[in-house]
Amino acid sequence: MNETASNQKSTPQQDTAPTETTESPTTETPATTPKPDTTPGPDTTPPADASTPPVDATTPPPGTDTPPPPAPTPTPEPSTPTRLRRSKSNRMIAGVCGGFADLLNVDVTIIRLALVLATVLGFGAGVVLYIACWILMPEED
Repeated sequence: MNETASNQKSTPQQDTAPTETTESPTTETPATTPKPDTTPGPDTTPPADASTPPVDATTPPPGTDTPPPPAPTPTPEPSTPTRLRRSKSNRMIAGVCGGFADLLNVDVTIIRLALVLATVLGFGAGVVLYIACWILMPEED
């Protein structure tokens, strides 16, 4: 055999110059992991028992009482403007206390007690106030 042929088979060729490879600049995108879907979806958990239907957000859990819906708010009746007048029905002297009680929707006794307190604690101011209202307040129709 030929010596050169046996040398070529046993040893790799060292004469050849390594070829230069030009690496082109590549823009490699980094490997990203896909983000998990965060949009809310239907409840995918299986029901615990096949005989019970799945529970959604609109139905209350079994065994709880649902509260009744709130009652509609009543609309206020259009009221006629109330005027301060001396009363004919709740009268002891001139009906001044009865007129104030009708205007304020309170018991006439409370107004009379307040007038007595104003008279005693105010050194007679209640009497002066009562006489002024008797003169200025018109009588009920």
